[in-house]
Amino acid sequence: MVYTVNKFGVNINNCGNSWLIKARLVGVVKLSKVASRTIDLPEDFSFELMASAYNFSWYFDGSELIIPIGHGELTIAVVGKEGKEELRITLFSQKKINYVDALFEKVEDVIGINEDLKDFHKIWRRDPLLSQSYDFLRGFRLRKTGLWNALLIGVCQQNASFRQGWNMLALIYKNLGLKVEIEGGKATIVPPSPERIARSSVGELRKCKLGYRAEAVKKCAEAFYSGILSEEDVDKYGEEDLTRVKGIGKYTARLALILSDRRYELPPIDRWLARIISEVYNVSVGEAEGEWVSRWGKWCGLAAFITTLALDAEPLTQALRRIREGRVTPTFNESKVTPLTLWKFI
Repeated sequence: MVYTVNKFGVNINNCGNSWLIKARLVGVVKLSKVASRTIDLPEDFSFELMASAYNFSWYFDGSELIIPIGHGELTIAVVGKEGKEELRITLFSQKKINYVDALFEKVEDVIGINEDLKDFHKIWRRDPLLSQSYDFLRGFRLRKTGLWNALLIGVCQQNASFRQGWNMLALIYKNLGLKVEIEGGKATIVPPSPERIARSSVGELRKCKLGYRAEAVKKCAEAFYSGILSEEDVDKYGEEDLTRVKGIGKYTARLALILSDRRYELPPIDRWLARIISEVYNVSVGEAEGEWVSRWGKWCGLAAFITTLALDAEPLTQALRRIREGRVTPTFNESKVTPLTLWKFI
C-alpha cells in the first residue's frame, strides 16, 4: 500500500496498480464513505489473529482493521466483525468510485479469507515444534501487503530484534507517511512511497533509527522509483530479482515475497530459526534449511512465520528456553510486546 504526496499530486502504487491523481494535497487527507458490504466468516478463520499479527495501532484498534488500498483513487478499507458470522468491509475514498467490486475482492485477498490451508494444518497438527500452538493459532491468516512495503519490513528486520525492527518501521511511517482522516473520526497513516523515500536523504532516514539499513531502504526505493522493480510484477519476481538490489539479501527477499505474494515455498531461514530447527529436529545449523523444507514442503515460509507467533518472537536464548520447557504457544500477555500485541503499544 504505497502513496506519495508532493506538490504535484499523489502517486499511488498498490498491490499491482499505479495511478497519478492530478490534485494538490496539503496536510491531512480526508476520506468519505463510498460503499459497504458484508461477507461470511469461514469457520476456521480468526479475524482477531489475522488483524493483530505484526500490526500498529493506526491499523488495528482491537475491533476494526484499517487497510490502505487503491484502485484509481486514494482509498481506505475498514474491516470489522458484524455479529459472529460475518465481516463488514467499508470503503472510504476521496470521491465516488465505480469499481467497488474490484476493491472488495482486493480486500478479501489481503485478509486471506478464502485461503485454503487444510493441507498445511495436517502437517501443523503433528509437527514436533509447532503442534502445541495449533489450537491457539489455527485460525490465523497472513495479511498481504505490497512488495515495496514488504521489503521495508524485511530491511527493518535485518540483524534486529523483533521490537527493534518494528520500532524502525513505525518511525518510517510516522515521519514520512501520509496522514489520513476517515469519515467518523478515525485516523491512519499510509506508508511512504518509493518516490518519497528516494527523494529523502540518508540522514533523514537515519532519524528513523535505521542505522546502516538507511542505505538499503534508499536503494530499494530507488529501484522502484526508476522502474527496476514494480508492484505490478510481484508475481513474476523471484528472490534473485530482489537480491540484485544492494542491501537485499536472500532472507529479506524471501520474507518480502511471502508477505506480498504468499510465496510460502521460500523459507526465510535466519540465524534465529536455523538454531531453533537444529535444537528441535537434532540436525546441524547447516542442515536446518533442508530439514525445514523436507518437513513443510510448499508451506515452509508460512511455518516460519507462525513459529515467530508461537514463540512471541523472543530473542534466541529465551526462545530456546521456552522450547526446552514445552512452552511453544503465544502468551497473549497484555503487558508484553509480542507480534500479536504490538498494536497495543505502538
